[in-house]
Amino acid sequence: IVRGLIVNGFRQPGTLDYRGAGIVITGYGVATPPSGNLIERCYLGTDATSATKGRTGTGARIRPAFWRAALEYARAIGLAVLCALFIRQFLFQAFRIPTGSMEKTLLVGDFLFVDKFIYGSKSPDRIRLFGRTLVKDLPVLKLPAIRQPRQGDIIVFQYPRDPDQDYIKRCVAVAGDTVAVRDGLVYVNSALCEEHTWHDGDKLLRGSELNRRFGPYVVPPGHLFMMGDNRYNSADSRFWGPLPLRLVKGRALFIYWSKLPRRYGFDR
Repeated sequence: IVRGLIVNGFRQPGTLDYRGAGIVITGYGVATPPSGNLIERCYLGTDATSATKGRTGTGARIRPAFWRAALEYARAIGLAVLCALFIRQFLFQAFRIPTGSMEKTLLVGDFLFVDKFIYGSKSPDRIRLFGRTLVKDLPVLKLPAIRQPRQGDIIVFQYPRDPDQDYIKRCVAVAGDTVAVRDGLVYVNSALCEEHTWHDGDKLLRGSELNRRFGPYVVPPGHLFMMGDNRYNSADSRFWGPLPLRLVKGRALFIYWSKLPRRYGFDR
C-alpha cells in the first residue's frame, strides 16, 4: 500500500493499485492515467489513516502543552490570591476614610494601613462578596494579642448596630474608666481628654445635646469607649454605646495616600 502520494507537486493521501500496465490512484476521488512519470514522490505506511494522523499529530502535541501552561498560570494566580487573603485577614488591611468624624487627624479620602495582629488576628465571622454578606455567624478562631487596646489608639472596628460596616474612631476609655462630657469637653476619670480633638463651635450650638453633656458613664468589662476626634460631628459611643472588644479589627498604622501630599505618614 502506498500512502500520501504527491502528484504534480501536491501530496495527496490515497492507495496504489498496480493493475498490469497501469497505475490507479484512489483518494479524494482522484485517478491518474497509466503513466508512472506523474508520480514524483510517495511514502510508505501500514494503513490508510496514518497520513491523517501525521497531519494532526502536531496539534495533538500543542494541546497538552497549552493546558499544562494554563494549569501553571492558574496555580500561580491561586497562590497569589491565597497569600493576599491571608495578609488582609491576619496581618494588614487597607482602609479608606469615608467621613469627617476624625478630622483633622484623618480627612475624607485618606487611605491608611491597619495593623490587625497587634490586638490578636482572627478568622472571619462572615463571608462577603461585592459588598453583600453571603454567610454570617461563622465560628471565629482568634490568635493571641500582642497587647490590648489603650486610650489614644485609633481603631478600626465593626459597627455594633451593623457589623457589615467598618468604623474608625479613637479609644478614649477602656473597661473601668469613667467618661463624662461637660460643656463640650471630654473628661476621663476626671482628667481632661482633649489632646487630639478638633471642635467646631457652630456644630456644638446646632448639634445634639450629647455634644454638650454626657455621663458620667463607667465603661463595662470587655468594652471600649470610642469617640471621633471631630467631637461635634461624630456618631460614636455617646450615641450607640460602648464597643465590644470582639468587634475590634485593628489599629491604624499610617496614611499611605492622601489628597494632601504633606499628610503621608501618621504623626498625629
